[in-house]
Amino acid sequence: MSYISLVLFPVWIAVDEGHPVEAVRDLVSRIQWTLDVGWAFIARNRLNTAYEISENDKEWFHGLWTFLFSQLYFNYKINSICEESVEQVAPADS
Repeated sequence: MSYISLVLFPVWIAVDEGHPVEAVRDLVSRIQWTLDVGWAFIARNRLNTAYEISENDKEWFHGLWTFLFSQLYFNYKINSICEESVEQVAPADS
């Protein structure tokens, strides 16, 4: 759907308000949004499973934040997990 949106973008810019193409744009945008949210929840479940994170852990990928901020939230959480694993591996200063 992203590629379809990209291809149709110049057409959408060129048409006036109320043109029938606008309905197609809205439909493609809604389908793309739905697929993005669906992907986010699939990825969330896979990451929680892959990292063996339980709901009680602070690393848990929460549903509300996944819904609201999808890619930004994943970036934040994965960076947090990576930083924590680096801190655990780093030798203690003696």
